[in-house]
Amino acid sequence: MALEESLREGQGTCIGIDSKEYYVHMHGDKHGVPLICFHGFGEDGRTWDQLTLPGFRIYAIDMMGHGKTSVPWSPASYDSDIILDDLQFLCTVISRRKPFVLLGYSMGGRLALQMALEYPDLPYRALILESASPGIKDRHDRLQRCIKDAGLAARIESHGAIWFANYWEKLPIFETQRHLPPSVQAAIRQRRCEVSPHGLAGMLRGAGQGMFLYAGNKLDRLKMPTLYISGELDEKYDTIRREVYAQWLNITTTSVAGAGHNVHVEKPEEFAEIVGLFLGC
Repeated sequence: MALEESLREGQGTCIGIDSKEYYVHMHGDKHGVPLICFHGFGEDGRTWDQLTLPGFRIYAIDMMGHGKTSVPWSPASYDSDIILDDLQFLCTVISRRKPFVLLGYSMGGRLALQMALEYPDLPYRALILESASPGIKDRHDRLQRCIKDAGLAARIESHGAIWFANYWEKLPIFETQRHLPPSVQAAIRQRRCEVSPHGLAGMLRGAGQGMFLYAGNKLDRLKMPTLYISGELDEKYDTIRREVYAQWLNITTTSVAGAGHNVHVEKPEEFAEIVGLFLGC
């Protein structure tokens, strides 16, 4: 099946870039506007399975080193500039150069923001960021984050995916997920357990928060309609919403009551309603 037919008809397909392959999950209106989704660290595209919007086709990309996407051994494949270039190419192929909506959560939101700034001429219909950091402002703090991420990367490689899943789910930022239905918690844990330790380590070292310059002072460059969503119970990222994103007139922000870091999983109906209203569907 040709790539365009696969993108139109299938439930998933691979898109090759050089020697790598990115996997794309698909659902929704086959003739709808492309809504391209980037997931968070230690997740994969299945996190967006419950998101449906009338008139939109969901394309959820497995990030480098995650899900069914390639797990290269070369550190260069995880370089932040390479990752952003890969993602803009994927968006171009998926959208067939027609207007598309870009949605990113956490790590995926950070990458979506950086891509929108680095590749402003793509035909964005809108940008939606969920619990996404604009980066770290202080140079010394960025360096310290790189050191911290390198240490975590080494531990993940040494101890494996099960250790990572146990460690990650106990972080305070995910405390609100402990109140989710058992089936939802099990699905999240399964995705974390299935991810490649080498892929996680590569993304931490090459495209972690410390590897990007601060973008919070560049948000006026976003010319597309932009929405920032955070959970009311996520103190860190709801503060970022108020103190960074809400200061810019070109960005709409909203806080979701009763939600933590992962709004689209913790409050899926509210999340879909907010996104749908923003997109006019």
